[in-house]
Amino acid sequence: PFEGHESLLIFNVSGHDADVLIDLYWTDRAPELGLHATVGAQRIACLHPPYGTRDDGTAPEVPVREQYAIRVRASVPVVCQYGRIECRPSFGMYTTMGWASA
Repeated sequence: PFEGHESLLIFNVSGHDADVLIDLYWTDRAPELGLHATVGAQRIACLHPPYGTRDDGTAPEVPVREQYAIRVRASVPVVCQYGRIECRPSFGMYTTMGWASA
């Protein structure tokens, strides 16, 4: 009944909407830079891959079980946390500590 997934949680701690830019870096291909997302003032967004959209409204493919890194830039202070649930062959979950960007 469980399905594995990844998520990037972004908590906007400010009183203004956050314009967020997300960059994805890969081991074997060019990065996807400037994916866009918006997080309302004093709200949280739980984003799943591909985490945002390009300027043209399309989204990149984020293959399952492929290594990548995420960089988050925001117009106001935000707190970011990453989590993953893996259900094959057994159940496992991990997350990172929340990290505040300036």
